[in-house]
Amino acid sequence: MKRSDKDRGFVVQAKRWIVERTFGWLNRERRLSKDYERKEESSLS
Repeated sequence: MKRSDKDRGFVVQAKRWIVERTFGWLNRERRLSKDYERKEESSLS
C-alpha cells in the first residue's frame, strides 16, 4: 500500500483489523475452536 504524504500518524488497515478481530474471538471462545473434553460422550452432548 502506498502511503499518502498528507496522512500522518497511525492509520488502521481495514483487512488487518478484521483478521485480528477474528483471532481475538477465537482466543476468547477457545472451546469452540478446540475440544478440551477428555471423553467423547461429554464432547458430543
